[in-house]
Amino acid sequence: MTEFEISALRVEVERLRAENAKLHRNAGRQSAFIGKLRRAHDDAVLFLSLRAGGITPSREYCADALGIGRRRWQWAMALLRLAKLINHDPADPASLDLLEMAKGEALNNPLSLKVRLTRHGRDVWSRVNRVRQSRYDNP
Repeated sequence: MTEFEISALRVEVERLRAENAKLHRNAGRQSAFIGKLRRAHDDAVLFLSLRAGGITPSREYCADALGIGRRRWQWAMALLRLAKLINHDPADPASLDLLEMAKGEALNNPLSLKVRLTRHGRDVWSRVNRVRQSRYDNP
């Protein structure tokens, strides 16, 4: 082998090492996203069952009664938003099918779920938080 071939092989090995490291990092991120999505799906099903029972799964209620933290609540709400189930009848049998379709869409395109994460964890099912109150409304 010539010196040129050896240096070309070294460059190729370094490129493959960098690509392998990048794929390894992305695989870890993908598995972490899949885990978040599974938890969000389970929590979203729980939220639908709570709503069917007449309980509003607000962030505070979920934290106190169920032990679900702010981020887990946000991911579940994002999945419900993606499935368009926020203002939907929770007792509708098609709700679970819509949730499954949203889960599949989120697996195919993770950005579609991430853009629906709530900002600052506001409770979207609460009437008080839907409309921002101006400080000038109260005289």
